[in-house]
Amino acid sequence: MSSRTFTHAELHKSDLNVRTNAEDAEATGALEASIARVGLMLPLLVHPAAPDAPTPWGVLAGGRRLRAIGRLIDAGRLPADWPIAATVVDGLPNAEITEMSLGENLLRRDLRPYEVHAAIAHAVAQGDSVETIAENLGQEKDWVRRQLRLGKLAAPIFAAYAAGDLSFEQASAYAATEDSVLQLSVWEALRHEHSYHHNGARIRAALKVGDREASRLLLFVGEAIYVGAGGMIEPDLFVDGRDTRVRITDEQLLRRLAEERFAVERERIRADVKIPDLRFTAQPPQFSGRTDEALEIIPNGGKLAAHRYPADAIVATIDVDDHGAPFTRFWWASRAAKGAAEKPGTRSAADPVNTAVNAPRAGEAFAMPDSAYAANGRAIARDQYGLTADGLQLIRSLRRTLLRRLLIEQGGSVANDYLVWSQARALLSHALPAQTGARAIVGEWHDGADRAPPGLFEGFQGDVAAAGDWHAWVDMLKAQTFMTEGDPGKSLSAYLELDQASKDRTAAIVAGTALIRSADTPGWRCAAHDVLARACGVDALKLRSWWTPSAKWLGLFGRMFRLGITQAFVDAATHAGFVRLRDSDVTTAAAIALDPGNHNDPAVRARAARWLPDLVAFGPDDPVEPQGHPIDDAVIDPPADEARVKVKKSLRIKAAQLRERQPSEPVE
Repeated sequence: MSSRTFTHAELHKSDLNVRTNAEDAEATGALEASIARVGLMLPLLVHPAAPDAPTPWGVLAGGRRLRAIGRLIDAGRLPADWPIAATVVDGLPNAEITEMSLGENLLRRDLRPYEVHAAIAHAVAQGDSVETIAENLGQEKDWVRRQLRLGKLAAPIFAAYAAGDLSFEQASAYAATEDSVLQLSVWEALRHEHSYHHNGARIRAALKVGDREASRLLLFVGEAIYVGAGGMIEPDLFVDGRDTRVRITDEQLLRRLAEERFAVERERIRADVKIPDLRFTAQPPQFSGRTDEALEIIPNGGKLAAHRYPADAIVATIDVDDHGAPFTRFWWASRAAKGAAEKPGTRSAADPVNTAVNAPRAGEAFAMPDSAYAANGRAIARDQYGLTADGLQLIRSLRRTLLRRLLIEQGGSVANDYLVWSQARALLSHALPAQTGARAIVGEWHDGADRAPPGLFEGFQGDVAAAGDWHAWVDMLKAQTFMTEGDPGKSLSAYLELDQASKDRTAAIVAGTALIRSADTPGWRCAAHDVLARACGVDALKLRSWWTPSAKWLGLFGRMFRLGITQAFVDAATHAGFVRLRDSDVTTAAAIALDPGNHNDPAVRARAARWLPDLVAFGPDDPVEPQGHPIDDAVIDPPADEARVKVKKSLRIKAAQLRERQPSEPVE
């Protein structure tokens, strides 16, 4: 071997160079920046070319460097005769030259990610700016900022990350803030937790990154006002898509500014309802540790009729919604205050709610169900029967016990009707127990702490026929007379007069509304759901008729799972081509494979029509055995959608090309 310099015109990429991946070979931006700044740090490896080659010398190792130099010359950043250092390999057979190219690529090892982070942090510490580093490396500034955040992690956290004890997901969660003191405090609190709990979401929550309450207050106050007052907003650089998580660095300042706005809002509300001394509380009245919803006053037409309420008997709360808009709720200050206000004679005679024969005003029925009647009932119990408040409660309990016994004596039909009616009113019309005579089995239709992000499922309902059916039945139920009737007695009478089919449908909707989410996997498995589904005559074909596994749904699953799906419906050669497809094309291939209309073979069509992921299925079903059934013209019915035909044809061509192509080598 010998060393010498060449010009670009004397060199070309050798046919014996093993790097053939076009994407890797074309990615020269960072190399161009490096060569333009510091020159060629490693010489090329060249060999004499064949007589019919485009230039006398072929580049065995350094094809990307050669391409980067050519682009710099074309851009006028380097002269055409710029000297290129190279080592010459002469007198070796082609096979040995090819093996040298392979060895040169196999022996090279990329930097570990943490080494990159640390190097960029060191460069910044030495005085370089993010902009300078980005220009020198040919990288985006945001990429450099993310590396810098990771490189500046608190020392114990960075050490755990470098040692492999902390995942990138965990490290990037800590790097959502630059505050190393805060990082360490959270690290000490969580580092002994199991990895299931020591996750990115919990780390960010502890760091107050993307804190929902702070984000609402920031929208309420206004970002410009907060920043103008000296506050800072620290963006999370590791967000996906359109997410804009931030950390409010001065939460105390934000709360002070919010309180100033709340003070203005409180005065506006007092003037609006004409109660100058209306009292505001930090939270609604509580009962047994929860908000006492029975004390809420829902204003008629959105405006509180202040003359109807003693000023000292009501309070108000102000909250902020997710868009930063304030909203006010009014409450009785306590159950005692509500009871005292409802006594006869405490309001003017002109107030219609003071009279026992009058029902509550429209719009306030939920807050004060039959309030005047209840007030008179307490007075009668005291005056006619001499019952104290506790005595009255005991009599009410006795009556409930006798009624329970009557229900058991009578049997199921009346009890079932009453239960379904009361739950329908509670769950779908938000009726209070005082209106139905029964408590709601579930007060909210979400899954507690495991609730999904708002609107998440709605975006996927287009492929779920069952969702459309469900919403249609719920809307029909809400329009029924017994649901719209304001008088509880008339409502129950109307329900009891329904035919049995209507009652059964109402029962089904009540049961469905009360369902929690589940999946056939540890942590979310619910055996009762499997039993319930089998009792309803569950069948995979029926479930598939209500749900289409479209590309949008299949894209939720991992790449290997999607490839596993296609394996059951295509031959081995086609599947081998799918393995090398882009991720989005793998999703499309899976969706095509699961469409029964794409198969003429009855057995394959039947399996495709019954396929469900185990997470969704209810109990055992006929397993799908992976066997070869190619998706080609012989087994695809001509679909009506021409665009779909083009997608299938493109996938077949791509699969054939990939089967013929040699495996790609590691990225240089």
